[in-house]
Amino acid sequence: MPSLTNQSSYGFAASLVVLAFWMMFLVGPEVQNASADEATRNRQYVQVSVVGKYDATRNTITAAGKPKRAAAEFAVDFGKSPQLADEAAALDGKTVTVRGSLAQCSKEEAKGKPKCDRERSRTGLFLQPVSFREHESESGPSSSKDHGVSVVCRGLIHTDVVALGGETTGVTIEITSDGSQTWELELENRELAIARKADGRPVVISGALEVRTGIAIRERWIVVVRNLSAL
Repeated sequence: MPSLTNQSSYGFAASLVVLAFWMMFLVGPEVQNASADEATRNRQYVQVSVVGKYDATRNTITAAGKPKRAAAEFAVDFGKSPQLADEAAALDGKTVTVRGSLAQCSKEEAKGKPKCDRERSRTGLFLQPVSFREHESESGPSSSKDHGVSVVCRGLIHTDVVALGGETTGVTIEITSDGSQTWELELENRELAIARKADGRPVVISGALEVRTGIAIRERWIVVVRNLSAL
């Protein structure tokens, strides 16, 4: 017959097993939710509003550059909003206002899906519109004077960046999940201080996107930042 001491030991061990099980049951979902929240918090996204000329043949929107700036061209992907394709076709050659998000074209998609043809996009990014309409100008007929790109994006920020020929603002943000695409950030002193403290961490920025030509770097995509928030 087991001694009372052994019975107590067995009972205590069994209690620990039951407690551990309930801890896993109760805490497990919270840990999973925390991991999911962290993944969501770190996920990159780019939302854009573009005013530019639509070319239905090439299926691109081009925002003419300001003085000493190059044009910003976006290849359009109507895959998620096919109902907008017909509306867009009727606006060929006109200045349009398009809102949507930028999505990366993976190599696998590029091989199998014509709508994600990398040859149509110099950057490998496609504009997926949620609204597509003719641009309305307060000053009369729309012209390239109204062209421009506004962005809101979330991604990992990096400071003290160096580049060929010194052609960099020194700060970049990753706009794709694999880190292959980055934009430079032009910051005021206040935002620069926040950026340095957040180096390597996710941030949300908003501002105007410009394309500047360089010597060592042919095209520099730069966001003139209005707001920057560390997450």
